[in-house]
Amino acid sequence: MATQTSRYVPAFRGLIQDPAVVEEFDHLAAVLKGIIAGQAPGAAEAGIDTGLTIQATGLGPPGPTIPSLEPGIRWLTGPWLFGPDGNTSSGIVLRPPTITANQDNYAPLGIDTCIGLELDSDANRTITGIRIAARQRRLLTLLNRGNFSLSFPHNDTGSIAVNRFGFGASGDILTLPSGAAVWLSYDVGSEVWRTFAIPLVPFPNLPASIGGSVPTQIPTNWFGTKASGGAVTFIGIGQANPTTVSLGAAAANDNKTTGNYVQITGDGLNGRGAVDSDAVATVRLQQDPPITWELYTGPDLTACRFWIEVSSTTGSANSDTANGSVLAFRFSSVVDSANWYAVARDGVTQQTASMGAIAVSTYYKLKIRVSAGVAYFSVNGGAEISLTTNPPSSTTDLQWHVAIFGTVADTANKALSVGSAWITYGL
Repeated sequence: MATQTSRYVPAFRGLIQDPAVVEEFDHLAAVLKGIIAGQAPGAAEAGIDTGLTIQATGLGPPGPTIPSLEPGIRWLTGPWLFGPDGNTSSGIVLRPPTITANQDNYAPLGIDTCIGLELDSDANRTITGIRIAARQRRLLTLLNRGNFSLSFPHNDTGSIAVNRFGFGASGDILTLPSGAAVWLSYDVGSEVWRTFAIPLVPFPNLPASIGGSVPTQIPTNWFGTKASGGAVTFIGIGQANPTTVSLGAAAANDNKTTGNYVQITGDGLNGRGAVDSDAVATVRLQQDPPITWELYTGPDLTACRFWIEVSSTTGSANSDTANGSVLAFRFSSVVDSANWYAVARDGVTQQTASMGAIAVSTYYKLKIRVSAGVAYFSVNGGAEISLTTNPPSSTTDLQWHVAIFGTVADTANKALSVGSAWITYGL
C-alpha cells in the first residue's frame, strides 16, 4: 500500500506573482521546516535551558556555534535603547506635564507601562508615592530634568500604602536635585518602592539610613561646636570654644535622646541668649561651605525672635532686619506667622523666603549650603529653597551665631536649645 505524503503549501503561494520572490519564500520555508522537524520542542533554546552548545542557523551556510550560556537574558549586540533617538519622549520614558503642586499617588498618563520618568517642576515639590498597577517586581528610573529639587519621603501617609517609598527609617527623605537620577525597584514583599543603587546626588540629600550622614566633601578645614554633657559649655573642634550668653534664666544643660544641648533664654524686652563663634570669622562663601545647626525649640514661641546665621558682624539685633552681610534662618513672632524664614543680605538689601512651619518642643536641623554663589536652605532635610540675588560677597569673612530675643516686656523665659554648629569646606 502506497504511503501518502502530505505536502504543506505556504499561504503566500498564489498571492505573489513574481517568481523570484516566490523562490526566496520557498527557500525560507524549507529552512524553517528543517529546523522544526529536526529538533524537539524547545531545542532552539537548549543553550539557555541546559547550557548546551547550539548551532546558529540561517539562510545560506550554517552559522557559527554559540557558546554555552547560563539561564537568563542574552544580548548578542547593543545598545540598550529606551525609545526613539534624540531628545524626545515616548511611551517607554515619559515626560509628564510640569509638576505644579505636591503629588500624592503620582500617576501620570502611561505610568503602568513605562520604564522611566523625566520630571520637572515649577518649584521644590514633594512626591509621596508613585502608582503601582499590581503587585509586580518592577524597575523605574527617575530623572529630575527641571531646575528645582524633588523630594520623596519615606512612608508618607499622603499616598496609599502600596504606592509609598520605603527607605528604612521614619523621617527619611530622598531629595533629588536638578539633573540627578535614581533607580527605584518595587519590593513586592513589603509593597513599597525602594532605591537599589546609590544615586548621583550629594550624600546629605540621601535618606540617612543609606548614607545621608556622610560628608559632602573631604574636609581640609572644618569648624565644629558640640554641646558637652554635664556642664553648660561647648566643645570647639577646629576653633576656639564658642561663647554662651543667656540673659534671664541662666544657661542650662538640656540633654536629649539625640545628644547634649545647652538651653539659652531671652527674657523680657530685648533679653538676649546666644551661642556664637566668639567674634572669630570662620568661613567665606567662596569656599562653597555647607553650614548646619542642630536645635530644639522651647515650649513657647510667642513674643520671641530667633536668628541662626553666619554674619559679617557680631550678630543681628532684636530686629527683623539682619545686621551686616548675612545668610540666616529667622523666626519672628512679629512678622513670620509661625514659619521659619530663609534670609540673605548683602549688607544693604535683604531677601527672604518662607521655609515652612515652626513648632514648639521640636528638633530641627537647619542647613545652608552654598554653590557657585547661590545659597540653598533646608529644614530637616526637606526640599531646598534657593536665594540668589542678595547673598554676602564671596570674599566677606563670616562668623556664626545662634540668638534668641524676647520681644515684649514680660517675665516669661523664651528658650532655645543648641546642640551643634558645623561649617565644612575643602576638596
